[in-house]
Amino acid sequence: MIFLFSTRPHSYLSSERYSNCPQAIQWNIVDKETIDEIIFRTTNARNRLMLELMARGGMRVGEVLNTTQVDIQEHSLTIQSH
Repeated sequence: MIFLFSTRPHSYLSSERYSNCPQAIQWNIVDKETIDEIIFRTTNARNRLMLELMARGGMRVGEVLNTTQVDIQEHSLTIQSH
């Protein structure tokens, strides 16, 4: 049986042990009015559609980028899970 002892008392409680852990990210949440303004001021139809799908449809960037013309039929978007 092997016993390990530290030369520093209570080293297992020390923050040094966790100094290499990534810090929590502080997210800045943008309010709905700001999102609406960004979408309203976007003049490019493609970019505006992408923003609308992400903001209103809850789609992620990868999902929006993988959307094809076949997915959009008569002004409605068909979403299928693979």
